[in-house]
Amino acid sequence: AVNDHYAINKDFSTLQINADVDFLNNSLEQSFSADIRIQKGETILISLKKFGITGAKVLITPDRVSYYESLTGTHYDGNFLFLSDFLGTDLNYNKVENLLIGTSIFDLAEEELTTKIEDGVYKLYKEDDKLSLIFVLDGLARMKQEVINQKGSTDKLVIDYLTYQTENQIVLPKDLLIRAMQKHDTNLKVQYKKVNVNPNISFPYNIPNGSKAIK
Repeated sequence: AVNDHYAINKDFSTLQINADVDFLNNSLEQSFSADIRIQKGETILISLKKFGITGAKVLITPDRVSYYESLTGTHYDGNFLFLSDFLGTDLNYNKVENLLIGTSIFDLAEEELTTKIEDGVYKLYKEDDKLSLIFVLDGLARMKQEVINQKGSTDKLVIDYLTYQTENQIVLPKDLLIRAMQKHDTNLKVQYKKVNVNPNISFPYNIPNGSKAIK
């Protein structure tokens, strides 16, 4: 199942995804449209728009996480600690890219996993001193669910891949639900409306003048 999961065709150089995003936490409920651009292994740029106006941008590279919000006039420019705190688990560039394209955010080939087959799906388990991990693969070895539980904490990250689509022989998620269960839960419901494989795309990102840095 693990080998089949990694054999699913993800052979692209660039992706452009138009998505709808519903964001919900204890104090805010918002819906956006998102332009997600990926240059494999190098850059992710997410532009969030409301009523056609760009309200925020997020830039992720292997050594940097940066974002700015136009409405609040604030920005962050630093390391992955911000994203890791937001989702409640340690993240790096590859994990974020894999999350977006439906590949396991942990290297399943390197993990010592217990495997069970239940109801036509593969369930893979692992526990160590820090984490309790569950991965669920469907009969086609596509990721259905990832559960990352922090030991000694109530923090849990659950990623559900509800449906998939194939574009230019590239298998990608269509509907996904990201739930960061912490002191205050954060839910992100994402629907990929249109996927363009290997387009020529740019990654325009400039923090606006006068924007205030947040720590």
